[in-house]
Amino acid sequence: MTIGIFGQNMKTKLQIKRVAVIGAGASGLASASIMKESNLDVTIFEERSNIGGVWDYRPDGVLYNSLITNLPKTVMQYSKDDIFHGNIDSKSSFATHIEVQEYLEDFYNRNKLYNIIKLNTKVSKIYKQNNNEKDEWIVETESNNIKNNNESFDAIVVCNGHYNKPAYPNIPGINQFKGLLMHSSKYDNHLITEFTNKNVIIVGARASATDIARELKETCNSVYVTDRGLLSTEEGMTSGDGKLKHRPGLSKILNENDIELMNGEIITNIDVIIFATGYDYDFPFLNENYVTSDDRMVRPLYQHLFYLNDPTLCFIGLPHSVVPFPLAFIQAKWITSIYNGKKILPDEFNRKKWLENFENDLKSKDGFWPRQYHYMGASQFNYCRMIAIESGEDSLEFKSYIDETEKLYNMNKLNMPIAPGFPDDYRRKHLVRGSSL
Repeated sequence: MTIGIFGQNMKTKLQIKRVAVIGAGASGLASASIMKESNLDVTIFEERSNIGGVWDYRPDGVLYNSLITNLPKTVMQYSKDDIFHGNIDSKSSFATHIEVQEYLEDFYNRNKLYNIIKLNTKVSKIYKQNNNEKDEWIVETESNNIKNNNESFDAIVVCNGHYNKPAYPNIPGINQFKGLLMHSSKYDNHLITEFTNKNVIIVGARASATDIARELKETCNSVYVTDRGLLSTEEGMTSGDGKLKHRPGLSKILNENDIELMNGEIITNIDVIIFATGYDYDFPFLNENYVTSDDRMVRPLYQHLFYLNDPTLCFIGLPHSVVPFPLAFIQAKWITSIYNGKKILPDEFNRKKWLENFENDLKSKDGFWPRQYHYMGASQFNYCRMIAIESGEDSLEFKSYIDETEKLYNMNKLNMPIAPGFPDDYRRKHLVRGSSL
């Protein structure tokens, strides 16, 4: 194994042998498969008894049982070769969470990742130490609250997802509220009868808020989706039956059951507040001397991926508002090309320069710092193209695949509801590669 010097004007060339992948969700499975295929010695650590991460549905998990993806499965697949198999209806462009889990289990079995995984194994601590003049990452694990033996690795790839630690906004007067407070991670459709004839505020207007509002509308007295994306001067929209209302963001709690919006509108007799406000990044096994994750910013990283000071520590799947599976797949390709020595990262000086420029650019845009730190949206495809070039995966065929994925993504976005919670007819669209473009 050869590890280059991490210094100014020095190339960072790595030759890694043993790699620990933390987590067996979509990102972890993609990473382990690609690295295993490249003859790296990979071990996957998974806390739960099954693979799939967030897609492995449990009644106490973060998924609601009625969830259907808001991206067509033709763009969710890892690559052009890893298509959805199993029991998915070929006439449906959108998959249930069950079908996504089947896809991941099929990928897991086809690539024989069961030979390199340790299930029911929680990673409790990761740190670097010098053993016999050799720097190694130490992974401490436990099973059934019993500490296991430590293992050493040349590199760590963190794929523990970002749906573990619910995020809550700071709302003035929240302690006055006497109704039910809950995070969307605790919602499931079997609980819907508990909301019968209730007045509900949903804080947030992204995918989970949209789906939950649509379901609750059928049983609640009224549902307000409060959206900070609306200007305080905007009135928002109301469904035809008047039960679903899209409004500017929640400003403060006035008393036991009344709230005020950012536009000054007062809503009375609220029974439930649901926070569909996302999740914070969380790495309880890593000391903050390595990275911090305050305000949804994982720092310091190069290209949202490599730990700035030591690229033998990586984080896959941090960007949000993206097509996650293919993005994780191409990120893993880049990491693998660096770890097996086929490609070389910029030196530490230039990695730091990239981070400085990236953060200065964000700070210059009103409202972009810090919550937009890992946001990509439309820029994700140029990010994938950049990685493809850096990792040597930039064939004409792959470029065409990314171009087609971008077009499908944009078509799907145009088909989405005009306001959160409104009819989801877009999921009835048939979006396929080739002929639909």
